[in-house]
Amino acid sequence: MEKTMWNLEKLLFGRLTVPLLIAMSLLGCSSMDRNTQSDAAAVQNAAAATALVNKTGWQLKKLADDDGQLHPPLAKTVITLYFEGDRMRGSSGCNSYFGTYRVSAKDNTLAIGDTGFTMMACEDAIMQQERRYLYQLQQTASFRRTGEQLQLLDQTSDVLLVFAIPDVMPLKETQWQLLSFNSGNGMLSNQYTGDITAVFDNQGRLSGFSGCNRYYSSYTLKGGKLQLSPIITTRKHCLPEELMNTEAGYLAALGKVESYQIRERQLTLYGAGDLRLAVFNVAE
Repeated sequence: MEKTMWNLEKLLFGRLTVPLLIAMSLLGCSSMDRNTQSDAAAVQNAAAATALVNKTGWQLKKLADDDGQLHPPLAKTVITLYFEGDRMRGSSGCNSYFGTYRVSAKDNTLAIGDTGFTMMACEDAIMQQERRYLYQLQQTASFRRTGEQLQLLDQTSDVLLVFAIPDVMPLKETQWQLLSFNSGNGMLSNQYTGDITAVFDNQGRLSGFSGCNRYYSSYTLKGGKLQLSPIITTRKHCLPEELMNTEAGYLAALGKVESYQIRERQLTLYGAGDLRLAVFNVAE
């Protein structure tokens, strides 16, 4: 009797186990397939995002009017767009804006998330253009990248905005990375200069990292003339002393700036008598 019961249990266990193992196997395959598909989609989406990202960002060349006709932006405005990770930012001609975006490799889908912006006021024509640009940015449904040109399209695949990689970088809203500065004994470059940065924003503020500390100033522009207010820094002390000496020399050079020049992707700051004080490249 005991043997008969054992055989019955064995038979029942066998009948239940085989289907269960098959089901678990199928479930495992299904889960692996979903993970594989998810990983593949992530790789494709990352590749799509790469098409949007570059070190120098995008500069607006044309925007559509109410009839869908494309026109260049106002001559005295520079509108830019940067994609960084899952965030985007730029200058809309008067103000700075910032937000998030999502991109998919399927039909190069692009969705711009909620956008914030600063509250500076400019001429009416510039403000109208800015509102149109930000509205069209929100209407973006997909993108098309051809060489050094980027087009943003709406849901019907009509072109809203056309950007290009800028030949000449704008002073504002570009992150500049120091190459060399005038130490008083000529132009100096060392292992620390590459860590020093400068950003001129649309609100007349200059900020950056000077090697050990953060620094802040305000600026005014008139033609090629550039005037900086006294520079404020945080108060950290770093080692070695060569780093602190580099920082002090750079900040001293900034205090003498009177003009600037941009050629392609390089910014040069000058003092009296066209003395070179600092040279920057676009930050990598």
